[in-house]
Amino acid sequence: MSGLLVSVRNASEAHAALAGGAAIVDVKEPLNGSLGAAAPETVAEVAQELRGQVLLSVALGEILDRSGDFSPADLPAGIEFAKFGLAGCASDPHWESKWIRLLCQLPDNVNRVAVAYADWQRALSPDPRQVISSGARQRCRAVLIDTYRKDSGSLLNHLTSDELTEIVDLGRQLKMLVVIAGSVDLPIIKRLASLQPDYFAVRGAVCHGTRIGTLDPGRVRQLVDFLDQQKPLTDGVRTKV
Repeated sequence: MSGLLVSVRNASEAHAALAGGAAIVDVKEPLNGSLGAAAPETVAEVAQELRGQVLLSVALGEILDRSGDFSPADLPAGIEFAKFGLAGCASDPHWESKWIRLLCQLPDNVNRVAVAYADWQRALSPDPRQVISSGARQRCRAVLIDTYRKDSGSLLNHLTSDELTEIVDLGRQLKMLVVIAGSVDLPIIKRLASLQPDYFAVRGAVCHGTRIGTLDPGRVRQLVDFLDQQKPLTDGVRTKV
């Protein structure tokens, strides 16, 4: 059975996501991009208010766009997962070493997350399989399959069923938690439920209007209730999406 990760912009939204039943609350600023980093004070406030009540995650931006104002080492206590994006890195022969350098700055108690963009060619990021394999070598606890651009549909507009299944299976084979995101909503979650990722990740699907709209705990609850009704597979066989 999959859990739900909900991305939030502030402490108020974090409480709403928790009230709706989110398993992971992820702090980000969508105005700054797919993995837009929130202000350090916002991350600190969410961590202080929700620590111990729910798993907490944080987005720290693209490694090529980081301003250096917020060091990964400065993450507050209570953050369990952190991630950087690799957009624009495909042509950089040193992308892996730059990524590793940032990962190594994370506090020891923060789990590393590898981000594999479904629209990797448009994002000019490395192939998802390459990212996952590299992430496993760097002890990443999870892989997030996401979209970099939010103006061209969901991840299913960029990956075939076979490709997505292959990527999910690779993550599992490498003992990583698998998180599926990328403009997913209830119809897409229903379509992908048979893959049984560890988590589905949402933002726009639980907001009024666009992904920068107000988060609705009722919409969070709707998705959580659907996921709670799904029975785990007992034979390890998944159907194609």
